[in-house]
Amino acid sequence: MKKHILLLAALANASVPNLPAQEYLVAQDAGDYYEWFQQHSNASALFSDQTTLYIFARQTPLREDPCEESPPVMTLTAGETVRNQAYGAEDFVPTAEIRGYADQWFQVVVDRPDGSTLSGYIWGGHLAKAWHETDLSQDGTDELVLMGLTERERAHQRDIRAELKVIRSGQIISTTELPGMCVFGECDSDALLRTFSPNEQKEMTMLEASTMMIGCTAGIERAFFIWKGNAFECVFYGEMTTQRTYKESPFAVRLTQKAGTAQICHFQGIGKDFNPVWQCADREITASTSAIP
Repeated sequence: MKKHILLLAALANASVPNLPAQEYLVAQDAGDYYEWFQQHSNASALFSDQTTLYIFARQTPLREDPCEESPPVMTLTAGETVRNQAYGAEDFVPTAEIRGYADQWFQVVVDRPDGSTLSGYIWGGHLAKAWHETDLSQDGTDELVLMGLTERERAHQRDIRAELKVIRSGQIISTTELPGMCVFGECDSDALLRTFSPNEQKEMTMLEASTMMIGCTAGIERAFFIWKGNAFECVFYGEMTTQRTYKESPFAVRLTQKAGTAQICHFQGIGKDFNPVWQCADREITASTSAIP
């Protein structure tokens, strides 16, 4: 309930530019959006006991104690899983700043193939903040999509970067950076990954990567991507409470029911069901649209 109130207050006080063609989110929707976001997000797993968490960084040390000087027990790789040992309400939660980003240490357990376990600590910036399995390649086998903190060193205070990783059969096959999206612990944000179809014909799959930050400052950032066969392409990225657009690009959807035809789609806003609304028009496939998924 406290988060509902903070989000409502942020929306009520937001400075919204005059963008009548694109309705993003209004204050009266805030409570409903909060509930919708939590239903589609697995962010609560980060703070729940015995939940499965995913490693995000390519080389992640499991340490004996919550500090960088502690010797590593083992090294884990992106896509591997650990079990969360959630802190109690009265527990002290250790934190650290690594690569210029502040995040907490997570107590975790690694379940080994021989049935034994290892306990230790992993810095939060090395864990995925959201994860989603989906069959991007449409070959009957799901890929694992992870969202987490960039592995780059932070250059300055405003240098904030999230990243998407696609993992297939234990190997990273694609990475996509999200400049400006805040997913480390200091942001106090929840993250969401989901897939959906942008049109009724379900001709293609779209990925949403979003965050909701509620606290002293509040914000809702939503980014939508299409899969181009070997990488994600961002077709819209914006901040919903202030209605700032950071990136917007038209995209094409090949129509299998209409040979030689594609739809060219543009972002129009957010609907009452909190899904994006696209304005699409049919176009004959030419050399410029032949490479679409």
